[in-house]
Amino acid sequence: MAKMRTTTRGGRQGKAKHNDRTYLPPEERPRENRYSYVGQKNAPNLTFKEAELRYYEKRYSEGLEARNERYKRQGHKERCKTIEDLYKGDKTCPTETIFQIGDVDKCADPETLRKCYVEYMRAIQDWSSKHGGHFHILDYAMHFDEKTPHVHERAIMDVKDKDGHFIIAQEKALREAGIELPDPSKPEGRYNNRKITFDKMRREMFQEICLKHGLKIEVVPRPQRQMHKSVHEYKRERSEKNVVALKQLKKQGLIR
Repeated sequence: MAKMRTTTRGGRQGKAKHNDRTYLPPEERPRENRYSYVGQKNAPNLTFKEAELRYYEKRYSEGLEARNERYKRQGHKERCKTIEDLYKGDKTCPTETIFQIGDVDKCADPETLRKCYVEYMRAIQDWSSKHGGHFHILDYAMHFDEKTPHVHERAIMDVKDKDGHFIIAQEKALREAGIELPDPSKPEGRYNNRKITFDKMRREMFQEICLKHGLKIEVVPRPQRQMHKSVHEYKRERSEKNVVALKQLKKQGLIR
């Protein structure tokens, strides 16, 4: 019998609005789903986006204002940013990870997925607290209304700058947390960075919890996961290969 595969894929993509289903009228929002702001109190009436912006405002405003003042003194007002800019920035927006057990053909039931994710969430938060407190889960949404139950987790990583202000800096946060490069003997780069090691650690943490709950899962990653390439990167590489192939055909006179 084939084993189920776990999914823990993500990146700086996805929108908070999709996760809490606020684009739907209240009467159409699936009742079986589960939504939660993590670490925020008194926010029951906020959308995920509003809650995330509140978190950014509270945690990063001081550092942002200090940087803006520095830019103004240096004569670079054009570099000044708002909290909204920070929230939408390519390198400073929340990261989103999807957790899933199985696929449309065979998957874990919603309650089992819920238990596994909640246990994982507590484990990763415990790990973070013991390694500098750099990783913060902002919110999660359990979507049980679709054919394959899954969880959307949105998070952020930060550190303190030399002035004691919190700033969003993923690689620096992972470095301070003690996360090593996949291959320390090679230069840091797209395919050799601490995020790859961190994602592997989280995936294995989630898989261990799934196994503990008696789930029959495949723990050996697919080749493409080992290479850690995004869909965008695969498309770009495929396009580049197509260009090379066309040039060869033209050189051979097979096409014009």
